[in-house]
Amino acid sequence: MQKIRYILILFILFTSFDGVSQDRNLVQVIVGNEGNFGSGNATLTNYLVENNSANDGVFLEANGTGIGDVVQSLSWINGSIYVVVNNSQKIVVLDPETFQQTGQISLGENASPQQIMQVSESKAYVTDLYASLAYVVNLEDHSVSETTIPAGVNPDRMAQFEEYAYIANSGFGADSTIFKVDIATDAQVDTFEVSRGPSGMRIDADGTLWVVSTGYSGDYDDEFNLVPGTSRPG
Repeated sequence: MQKIRYILILFILFTSFDGVSQDRNLVQVIVGNEGNFGSGNATLTNYLVENNSANDGVFLEANGTGIGDVVQSLSWINGSIYVVVNNSQKIVVLDPETFQQTGQISLGENASPQQIMQVSESKAYVTDLYASLAYVVNLEDHSVSETTIPAGVNPDRMAQFEEYAYIANSGFGADSTIFKVDIATDAQVDTFEVSRGPSGMRIDADGTLWVVSTGYSGDYDDEFNLVPGTSRPG
């Protein structure tokens, strides 16, 4: 029987797991808790299914310090956990067995990382919410290239299919584009228009890109009244 050892989750309100075959057992879930913005109190929770137990202090116990300010997302890359810590402008690399920090990607002052996605054996992209770009990261030494990938307004989630990466430009509803990027050259090669606020993407087994859009809440006047006709559905 095959075991699913790690599932990485950012926020949990109501979560269900569909499509898990009967010959697999879920044994562990790692949850990123963003904490309060500006307070530096983000945590990681390790939930063990068999024991029905959760430890909210695994990073602190393993490293003697907190992980930082606002855990934004988690990714599994080359056998390690990459934790994007948004308001600390960094990505923390962890050993999944011990939760000890084994590396760090520092993105510089004013960076606002959203997601890291591996695009080749030695390269990853990182979206920056407010800089309208994606960083190119060397996974071997965790250095950040001077070359960046231009993006739209408030780039958020990414997806990959074959030799291309796709960046969703959410704009908090003000943007409606998906950028297609050639991984070999780190250059944008195409743009797709979708509904307002694309913020989540998945590519299915048939190679179809599915996009979740939030829509646009609309424009507001000086008294915070909604301007009629400016809101757009997702």
